Amino acid sequence: MKRGPCFVYVMGSVGGPVKIGIAGDPAKRLRQVQHASPTAVLIFHLRRFASREIAAQVEARAHAVLSDLRLRGEWFSSSPDEATAAIAAAAVWVKGRRSNVFGPSARRTVHLRTVR
Repeated sequence: MKRGPCFVYVMGSVGGPVKIGIAGDPAKRLRQVQHASPTAVLIFHLRRFASREIAAQVEARAHAVLSDLRLRGEWFSSSPDEATAAIAAAAVWVKGRRSNVFGPSARRTVHLRTVR
């Protein structure tokens, strides 16, 4: 398992379902998802965490928050903004359950419109 920072992302097609997942290299993951999609896939949101373990906990909690909107697997019938809010809420919840695991770099949030 790769060590170091990991991202929780929201990606999908404009007007379509969104995928909430984790990746050490979001651009590489975008290419993988794009390869299997008939429409253009965009990264709508990235949030960096200090480790893959923390990112996985935040991802799982965000999935739970949006469970009523789950279509299949990691895909949800929510807007990118709703998915981003679920990740933010999940991060607060996970942080409250852990002590001192969020480093300063984990607090940075990046919003992207298009990744090429």
